[in-house]
Amino acid sequence: MEHVWLTIGGMTCEHCARTIGKHLQKDRGVKEVRIEWSTGLGEVILDPAATSPEKILQNPVFAGHYSARVAPQPQCCATTATAGTGDERR
Repeated sequence: MEHVWLTIGGMTCEHCARTIGKHLQKDRGVKEVRIEWSTGLGEVILDPAATSPEKILQNPVFAGHYSARVAPQPQCCATTATAGTGDERR
């Protein structure tokens, strides 16, 4: 599994984060999604044999109000691969 970190723009509430998460979960290669609207960070755990970070960024949810780009792993989460719900502050 591969962890991909995203910086997401356009979110204003928890509903925004849930909406983006639901759309990303539709990709069969996405195994888990964690998005924190207040920090604008997202973590996607994916199967690299089934999808890619580039395909994630092409998701229709990012074609309108929301935007995303691949980001480096936040320092708060560098010590463990499964940390990073996005609740931690940088």
